[in-house]
Amino acid sequence: GLEKTDSAIAEIARNCGFKSAQYLHTVFRREFGCTPREYQAGSAVTR
Repeated sequence: GLEKTDSAIAEIARNCGFKSAQYLHTVFRREFGCTPREYQAGSAVTR
């Protein structure tokens, strides 16, 4: 999952079918209440 990758958000967005990293950012924040990077950072602490 996102918490276990060092891939760039733009690369993740492309791999998931999003047209841009910004759109992934927008959708992710709407769904999870944080950005993909914030999610990764928070997950790193709990691993």
